[in-house]
Amino acid sequence: AVSGLSPEAEASVKQIAYLSDLVKRTGIKTIFYEEFASDKAIKSLASDAGLSVMTLSPLENLTKDEMDQRLCYEDILKQNLEKISKALECR
Repeated sequence: AVSGLSPEAEASVKQIAYLSDLVKRTGIKTIFYEEFASDKAIKSLASDAGLSVMTLSPLENLTKDEMDQRLCYEDILKQNLEKISKALECR
């Protein structure tokens, strides 16, 4: 998580500039954000930097699709882990 950038708040121009620089310096390839959060700034940054974007469940809310599938806490946690592993190119 980036200090000062919460799921409820929109990122400032300064925060986006910081993140853009961080991506360039570290070689980050994927950006994660919570599925119930605004994705406007994240998608903009990803588009500008050529990054992939993945959502993670905050585990405190379920989407209608997750409820329809009767997924539990452990199922959602495993899905998050699979996404992180894929982004980190774990095998």
